[in-house]
Amino acid sequence: IIDIPWEVTVSDIALYDSNDELVTIQIVDLWTEQSANMIPLVRPFHKWSKRVLIAFIACNVPGNGYKTYKISYKPDITNNYQNNISIQPSVLENEYLKVEIKANGTLTITDKDTGTIYRDCNLFEDSGDAGDLYTFTPPLWNRVITSSDSEAEIELVKNGPVFSKYKVKMKMHIPEELTPSEEIPEEIILEGHLLYDILDSEPYPSRTQRSDKLIENEIISYITLASKSNRVDVTT
Repeated sequence: IIDIPWEVTVSDIALYDSNDELVTIQIVDLWTEQSANMIPLVRPFHKWSKRVLIAFIACNVPGNGYKTYKISYKPDITNNYQNNISIQPSVLENEYLKVEIKANGTLTITDKDTGTIYRDCNLFEDSGDAGDLYTFTPPLWNRVITSSDSEAEIELVKNGPVFSKYKVKMKMHIPEELTPSEEIPEEIILEGHLLYDILDSEPYPSRTQRSDKLIENEIISYITLASKSNRVDVTT
């Protein structure tokens, strides 16, 4: 976050490393903020500052060390920056990875170095749990639901030479709760599954299956790919 003079526009901002080489930046946000100026022996006064949040790739930062950058103001310097990371709709791509966002919200990630393709990433699965505070215990009649049939809303929220980010919103319809089973198959008793609980229940044990009533569960994920990065960041 940097404070810039009022007469300076964001297109004038330039960033240089310690070797005076121009560093690619991306303007993430711009806002005004009131700050207090402290002058010795003078009553503090407030002024409005123009603040800019910029993003850039810090390369070759030494371990347990730091690297110095400096801000300069040169008109229209940002017009020379490289293309955005997201050029095609629902696709993020840099020199290492290609990330395709499918209609159901899953990701297909291609590793350009090895040619390996990873499919169905960011797929969500919902399963029943009849356990307690300490243990996970699936109900006797479990039903597993995935987001494979979802219809995702895909929105490009940030796009620039440093990073691009997509917002992926999907809705899953999952059982509302656990309910008693209407019947207990004979084979379950013969196999001895939870025999003590079954025999002691009147008429049948509770929390043995997922209800037929479904509720809507909204899931929002942010998919980010940065320049010169060999990883995909997913925040859900």
